Order: sequence, then C-alpha cells, then structure tokens
Amino acid sequence: SHDAEVARAIGCRCLLISGGHQCDAVLRQVPGVEVLPSLRAAADVLGA
Repeated sequence: SHDAEVARAIGCRCLLISGGHQCDAVLRQVPGVEVLPSLRAAADVLGA
C-alpha cells in the first residue's frame, strides 16, 4: 500500500485500518504493517 511505502520512507510505524478501500486480506499481505479492525483499536495500540 502507498501508506506503508510512505511510512517506510520516513521511518515510522504503519498501522492500517481494515474496512476501507482495500480488504483485510490484501492489507495483511503488506510487509511490515499492523492491520487493525478499527480506529479504537489503533488508539489502544498507540496508548491513546
């Protein structure tokens, strides 16, 4: 995904939220990313 490419380029972690333009199965094929089911799950991972 482009988001993962940008994250790698700037050296930051990449969290992808399923349910958008690409299905969960496609997102899980992207190396080096975490795929989460919701924004709430992302907030939990980030400790927000």
